[in-house]
Amino acid sequence: KVPSSKVPPNNLAPSKLPSDKVGPSGDKVVATNTNKHELNKKAFTIPKKVNQKKELLHEISLDSRECTRTVGAVLKNSFRSATSKTKFCVERVQLVENQLLASQFLEKRREMKADDRTEKETMDHFAFLSVPGEAAAEQLCREGLSVGGISASATLGDPSMGVYLSKFTDVVRPRSFHDGH
Repeated sequence: KVPSSKVPPNNLAPSKLPSDKVGPSGDKVVATNTNKHELNKKAFTIPKKVNQKKELLHEISLDSRECTRTVGAVLKNSFRSATSKTKFCVERVQLVENQLLASQFLEKRREMKADDRTEKETMDHFAFLSVPGEAAAEQLCREGLSVGGISASATLGDPSMGVYLSKFTDVVRPRSFHDGH
Protein backbone atom coordinates (compact mmCIF):
# COMPACT_ATOMS: atom_id res chain seq x y z
CA LYS A 1 0.00 0.00 0.00
CA VAL A 2 1.34 3.45 -0.93
CA PRO A 3 1.04 6.17 1.74
CA SER A 4 -1.14 9.10 0.67
CA SER A 5 1.89 11.40 0.54
CA LYS A 6 3.38 9.14 -2.08
CA VAL A 7 0.31 8.74 -4.32
CA PRO A 8 1.59 9.16 -7.84
CA PRO A 9 0.46 12.27 -9.71
CA ASN A 10 -1.70 11.75 -12.83
CA ASN A 11 -2.27 8.08 -11.93
CA LEU A 12 1.23 6.96 -12.90
CA ALA A 13 1.85 3.25 -12.84
CA PRO A 14 3.44 1.91 -9.63
CA SER A 15 6.77 1.48 -11.45
CA LYS A 16 6.83 5.22 -11.97
CA LEU A 17 6.22 6.32 -8.38
CA PRO A 18 8.11 9.43 -7.34
CA SER A 19 11.12 8.86 -5.13
CA ASP A 20 12.05 11.32 -2.39
CA LYS A 21 15.66 12.52 -2.42
CA VAL A 22 17.50 15.19 -0.50
CA GLY A 23 19.33 17.73 -2.62
CA PRO A 24 22.77 19.28 -1.85
CA SER A 25 21.23 22.16 0.13
CA GLY A 26 19.11 19.81 2.22
CA ASP A 27 15.91 20.53 0.27
CA LYS A 28 13.62 17.65 -0.56
CA VAL A 29 13.59 16.85 -4.31
CA VAL A 30 10.86 14.76 -5.90
CA ALA A 31 11.93 12.91 -9.03
CA THR A 32 9.83 10.70 -11.26
CA ASN A 33 10.83 8.02 -13.69
CA THR A 34 9.14 9.55 -16.72
CA ASN A 35 9.74 8.19 -20.17
CA LYS A 36 10.95 10.92 -22.55
CA HIS A 37 8.27 9.84 -25.07
CA GLU A 38 5.52 10.54 -22.51
CA LEU A 39 6.62 14.16 -22.28
CA ASN A 40 6.35 14.60 -26.05
CA LYS A 41 2.87 13.10 -26.33
CA LYS A 42 0.08 15.51 -27.11
CA ALA A 43 -3.53 14.83 -26.31
CA PHE A 44 -5.23 13.25 -29.29
CA THR A 45 -8.43 14.92 -30.36
CA ILE A 46 -10.88 13.12 -32.61
CA PRO A 47 -11.46 15.37 -35.62
CA LYS A 48 -15.00 16.56 -36.21
CA LYS A 49 -16.70 15.50 -39.40
CA VAL A 50 -17.18 18.37 -41.74
CA ASN A 51 -20.75 18.55 -42.95
CA GLN A 52 -20.18 17.67 -46.54
CA LYS A 53 -22.86 17.43 -49.15
CA LYS A 54 -23.82 13.78 -49.03
CA GLU A 55 -23.55 12.07 -52.37
CA LEU A 56 -26.19 9.59 -53.35
CA LEU A 57 -23.83 7.04 -54.89
CA HIS A 58 -20.37 6.08 -53.65
CA GLU A 59 -18.13 3.89 -55.76
CA ILE A 60 -16.56 1.05 -53.78
CA SER A 61 -13.57 -1.03 -54.77
CA LEU A 62 -14.20 -4.48 -56.21
CA ASP A 63 -11.52 -5.76 -53.83
CA SER A 64 -13.11 -4.21 -50.73
CA ARG A 65 -14.46 -6.40 -47.97
CA GLU A 66 -17.88 -4.80 -48.33
CA CYS A 67 -18.01 -5.68 -52.01
CA THR A 68 -16.69 -9.23 -51.78
CA ARG A 69 -18.80 -10.24 -48.77
CA THR A 70 -22.08 -8.59 -49.71
CA VAL A 71 -22.24 -8.17 -53.47
CA GLY A 72 -20.17 -11.26 -54.23
CA ALA A 73 -22.28 -13.47 -51.99
CA VAL A 74 -25.53 -12.17 -53.48
CA LEU A 75 -24.38 -12.55 -57.08
CA LYS A 76 -23.01 -16.04 -56.48
CA ASN A 77 -26.52 -17.34 -55.77
CA SER A 78 -28.52 -15.13 -58.13
CA PHE A 79 -28.40 -17.05 -61.41
CA ARG A 80 -31.22 -19.24 -62.58
CA SER A 81 -29.06 -20.95 -65.18
CA ALA A 82 -25.66 -22.34 -64.23
CA THR A 83 -24.22 -21.27 -67.59
CA SER A 84 -25.12 -17.63 -66.90
CA LYS A 85 -22.38 -17.30 -64.25
CA THR A 86 -19.74 -17.20 -66.97
CA LYS A 87 -21.59 -14.51 -68.95
CA PHE A 88 -21.62 -11.90 -66.17
CA CYS A 89 -18.68 -9.74 -65.16
CA VAL A 90 -18.93 -7.12 -62.40
CA GLU A 91 -17.14 -4.00 -63.61
CA ARG A 92 -18.06 -1.56 -60.85
CA VAL A 93 -20.09 -1.37 -57.66
CA GLN A 94 -21.77 1.70 -56.20
CA LEU A 95 -23.17 2.00 -52.71
CA VAL A 96 -26.44 3.94 -52.35
CA GLU A 97 -26.81 6.27 -49.37
CA ASN A 98 -30.33 7.63 -49.15
CA GLN A 99 -31.30 8.36 -45.54
CA LEU A 100 -34.93 9.15 -46.41
CA LEU A 101 -35.56 5.84 -48.20
CA ALA A 102 -33.63 3.94 -45.52
CA SER A 103 -35.75 5.42 -42.72
CA GLN A 104 -38.97 4.70 -44.67
CA PHE A 105 -37.81 1.12 -45.18
CA LEU A 106 -37.04 0.62 -41.47
CA GLU A 107 -40.38 2.17 -40.47
CA LYS A 108 -42.27 -0.15 -42.83
CA ARG A 109 -40.38 -3.13 -41.45
CA ARG A 110 -41.34 -2.10 -37.87
CA GLU A 111 -44.99 -1.82 -38.96
CA MET A 112 -44.86 -5.28 -40.53
CA LYS A 113 -43.34 -6.79 -37.38
CA ALA A 114 -45.99 -5.05 -35.27
CA ASP A 115 -48.63 -6.66 -37.54
CA ASP A 116 -47.15 -10.07 -36.64
CA ARG A 117 -45.68 -10.76 -40.07
CA THR A 118 -43.38 -13.76 -40.29
CA GLU A 119 -39.62 -13.43 -40.03
CA LYS A 120 -39.32 -14.50 -43.66
CA GLU A 121 -41.54 -11.59 -44.71
CA THR A 122 -39.55 -9.02 -42.74
CA MET A 123 -36.01 -10.15 -43.52
CA ASP A 124 -33.85 -8.62 -46.25
CA HIS A 125 -34.06 -10.13 -49.74
CA PHE A 126 -32.22 -9.11 -52.87
CA ALA A 127 -33.87 -8.57 -56.24
CA PHE A 128 -32.80 -7.26 -59.62
CA LEU A 129 -34.21 -4.70 -62.03
CA SER A 130 -32.98 -3.58 -65.41
CA VAL A 131 -32.90 0.18 -66.00
CA PRO A 132 -32.23 2.02 -69.29
CA GLY A 133 -29.13 3.91 -68.12
CA GLU A 134 -27.21 5.70 -65.37
CA ALA A 135 -29.67 8.61 -65.15
CA ALA A 136 -32.54 6.19 -64.54
CA ALA A 137 -30.47 4.31 -61.95
CA GLU A 138 -29.72 7.55 -60.08
CA GLN A 139 -33.41 8.51 -60.20
CA LEU A 140 -34.30 5.10 -58.81
CA CYS A 141 -31.76 5.50 -55.97
CA ARG A 142 -33.06 8.99 -55.19
CA GLU A 143 -36.83 8.34 -55.36
CA GLY A 144 -37.20 4.60 -54.86
CA LEU A 145 -39.43 2.21 -56.78
CA SER A 146 -42.94 3.21 -57.78
CA VAL A 147 -45.66 1.93 -60.09
CA GLY A 148 -44.97 3.21 -63.60
CA GLY A 149 -41.57 4.58 -62.52
CA ILE A 150 -39.11 2.74 -64.75
CA SER A 151 -40.41 1.97 -68.24
CA ALA A 152 -37.55 -0.37 -69.19
CA SER A 153 -38.77 -2.98 -66.72
CA ALA A 154 -41.45 -3.91 -69.27
CA THR A 155 -39.41 -7.04 -70.05
CA LEU A 156 -40.82 -8.52 -66.83
CA GLY A 157 -44.34 -7.08 -66.92
CA ASP A 158 -46.45 -3.97 -67.40
CA PRO A 159 -44.87 -1.10 -65.35
CA SER A 160 -48.27 0.62 -65.00
CA MET A 161 -49.60 -2.42 -63.12
CA GLY A 162 -46.86 -2.71 -60.48
CA VAL A 163 -43.16 -2.97 -59.74
CA TYR A 164 -41.57 -6.03 -61.30
CA LEU A 165 -38.34 -7.36 -59.83
CA SER A 166 -36.50 -10.59 -60.45
CA LYS A 167 -34.85 -12.94 -58.01
CA PHE A 168 -32.36 -13.86 -60.75
CA THR A 169 -29.95 -11.59 -62.62
CA ASP A 170 -30.12 -13.64 -65.79
CA VAL A 171 -33.90 -13.27 -66.07
CA VAL A 172 -34.00 -9.46 -65.86
CA ARG A 173 -33.09 -8.88 -69.51
CA PRO A 174 -33.39 -12.12 -71.43
CA ARG A 175 -33.05 -10.35 -74.78
CA SER A 176 -29.49 -9.21 -74.04
CA PHE A 177 -28.18 -12.80 -74.12
CA HIS A 178 -29.59 -13.39 -77.55
CA ASP A 179 -28.18 -10.07 -78.79
CA GLY A 180 -24.68 -10.97 -77.55
CA HIS A 181 -24.55 -8.26 -74.86
